Amino acid sequence: MKKTLKKLTALAMAVGLAATMTACDTGDGAPAGGSGASASGGLKVYTFEAENTDLRGKSGPGASGEASGTSMASTSDDPSVSGEDHGFVTYLYQDGVSVNFVIKSDRDVDNVQLDVRLGIESMDYYFNPSNYTIQIDSCTEDDLKETTEGGAEGNWDAFFMDYYGPDGEGKDDPNHERYTIDEWECGEIHLDGTGSNTPIGFEDFTITKTLSLKAGYTCISLITNNSDTPVNNQGVEMAGTYAAVAPCVDCIKLTTDAELEMAVTYNNGCGTTGMTVADKA
Repeated sequence: MKKTLKKLTALAMAVGLAATMTACDTGDGAPAGGSGASASGGLKVYTFEAENTDLRGKSGPGASGEASGTSMASTSDDPSVSGEDHGFVTYLYQDGVSVNFVIKSDRDVDNVQLDVRLGIESMDYYFNPSNYTIQIDSCTEDDLKETTEGGAEGNWDAFFMDYYGPDGEGKDDPNHERYTIDEWECGEIHLDGTGSNTPIGFEDFTITKTLSLKAGYTCISLITNNSDTPVNNQGVEMAGTYAAVAPCVDCIKLTTDAELEMAVTYNNGCGTTGMTVADKA
């Protein structure tokens, strides 16, 4: 049976950009709203928090053992981490593990600037499009359904990434378009860890200034795309259960004059910010 993808869950945000947004249920794993003031006129910078994406059905190894679902979201005292509780997503150290930001735009828009805010734990690594994939997928509202309804809400990796993959059932769906950003505005990204498991140095990196969004839903995915052995900042191979090298994902930022929403949000125990909006400085 053709799988369709996720829809807004019962408490997923319907963001009113003309008003301050309200946080919803704060139960672990339950949908949560976001907060952010409306920005009037001109370009706006929308910040979408990784810790409020749907992590259900995901898992990945770390230094010792594995985490899954909401356990992949964490917090840090580092002031460089955005969001009300300084949350981010980690345990992405396996080929194919992804963080999926589902965005709704009020109209077709070009020349959107996409920035990603990334940090690193104990590793020293250079990220580029050959080992870290930034993928853009179109969605329809009918796609955004719970797995119990034949969609992907609750298991993005299996029912979205795989479904529209090269061998997936939906790969020829005329309503779906997929591409990767193969040249980054910022060039190669070098993240140098501390040698401990404490994430540091979260920074914004501009991926493109020419992203196009269609009216409706778009999924922006950050995907681990390597099976490399991590090394620390002394160049020594790291022991443990790592199966790849990956950054910690704090958030993405989209700069545009369109009105955007974070269409799928969850409270994974690290705050309910979801999305914030500010005028471009």
